[in-house]
Amino acid sequence: MDNYSKLKAEATRIKLEVPLLDYFFKLDRLDKLRYDRQVGKEEFFAFEHQKTGSIAINPRSNEWYDHSNGVGGDIIKACQIFENKSFVEAIKSLSNNTDILIDKSRNTDTYNNTYKIDAIYDTITHPALTSYLNERGLNVKSLQGFAKQIHWSKDEKKYFGIGLENMNGSFAVRSSVFKGNINGTGASFNTVGDNPTSIKIFEGLIDFGSYRTLKPHESYITVILNSTANLTSKVVNKIKDYANDLSVVDKKASLIHLYLDNDEGGHIASKKLLEGLEMVEDRSYFYTEMGLNDVNDYLKAQQNEECERYHLKR
Repeated sequence: MDNYSKLKAEATRIKLEVPLLDYFFKLDRLDKLRYDRQVGKEEFFAFEHQKTGSIAINPRSNEWYDHSNGVGGDIIKACQIFENKSFVEAIKSLSNNTDILIDKSRNTDTYNNTYKIDAIYDTITHPALTSYLNERGLNVKSLQGFAKQIHWSKDEKKYFGIGLENMNGSFAVRSSVFKGNINGTGASFNTVGDNPTSIKIFEGLIDFGSYRTLKPHESYITVILNSTANLTSKVVNKIKDYANDLSVVDKKASLIHLYLDNDEGGHIASKKLLEGLEMVEDRSYFYTEMGLNDVNDYLKAQQNEECERYHLKR
């Protein structure tokens, strides 16, 4: 493989494995930008002279866009612009600092002080959170034993949400007004039921809860990425270890089942897993063939169909 091919391969790895949001928090620590706020599914950062942030980060797609200057792109483009590096310099910088970049986002005092966890409850009881789950077609039982009710504070303001602990001890949190991570990011591994015979991989907590609603009696090991950017080599290797253990007990044509989103990020992640692991099957067809984006879309479509049939029978 020539140098250009190696460079291109490394660029692809960086874009897939390094969480863009962690990189922007690094820029915040370096005083190149400052974190502003979350709006819907996006996190906003600002230049020092701005009162409100113009740079939108989409953790789901791992892309950014600066509304004030009309530019955007992936993490390499961000490194080029905000650190004034060439394409090659950006790749070398991100490659050499990948572990430091992610670890700092999770562990430095600066980051930990951004969000302070005030309380963690095993049961989700707040009416706003149960209402949010109901709007997504879920009930609390579908997440019982996996998700928790998290209360945290930032700049003396109080917040709460549905939290899923990841393999690094931090939390991916969701609510009707917040989607983000508390003190770091990472994938979540859990065992569903008593006798798992497969590994099922989802992008987020809501898709996992949707699958549990559709198939409440199945037993499996679940991997919730919390973002396709968390599909690192460490996560892939951990999936391999689980698959090896399961293959000894139950030899099947496929042990690893993919239920990722029907978008570019989901397709890239699925391709990486299909090429990098054995005994893998993409099972997203039941919603992609309908033109739907994910498991939750399928669940809501099924519920709407049942509701329509009910009203027709009345």
